[in-house]
Amino acid sequence: MERKIHNRKSAVFQSPQGDIGKSSGHQLQGGLDVPGQNDPLCSNADIGSPHPVKGNLGRGYSVSDRLIFNIARSVYGLIYLYSGMDKLLGLEEFRTQLKGVPIVRGIAPVIAPALPILELCLSSILLFAFGRYERIGFWLSVVLMGTFTIYITIMMVTGMHHSQCSCSGLIESLNWTEHLIFNLVLVGLGISALAMESKRTVKL
Repeated sequence: MERKIHNRKSAVFQSPQGDIGKSSGHQLQGGLDVPGQNDPLCSNADIGSPHPVKGNLGRGYSVSDRLIFNIARSVYGLIYLYSGMDKLLGLEEFRTQLKGVPIVRGIAPVIAPALPILELCLSSILLFAFGRYERIGFWLSVVLMGTFTIYITIMMVTGMHHSQCSCSGLIESLNWTEHLIFNLVLVGLGISALAMESKRTVKL
């Protein structure tokens, strides 16, 4: 009787390691439960990590794609930081310039303080946030830059481009055509960076 019980215990403890945790995709190494290569939720780069990232990097995503996204994010962040600070430091002058533009004259008292605050918030997200927040911030930044581009286009088409540009700092020295080209380049850079970053499908 004792021999039968001993045989049953031996059968339990001598089960192959591959059978234990087979359904969970984990393997036993040295008696510890470690994420294995068979786990579909763990990428190869995260095997052995104490906090494996679920998902994968997406087909076609490369280090150069991430580099371009980071460069575009930094460019947008620095531009909005400079522009927002310049507008806040010369808030009264910025408000006066907006009042001279017919299409925004009625909402100039609201736009004058709100726009530089928005630009500074976006620059903070772009320069310091990571994960989903950096992508959301970059999306909003490209949308805002697109809005500026539409505004410049309307000013040029309607003939109001003879008014003084309400932009700040070095950008104010550009004429309307140069300013439009500058904005179009930034929008194109932003859209390209977002398209590359969309290949990255990691779920954070």
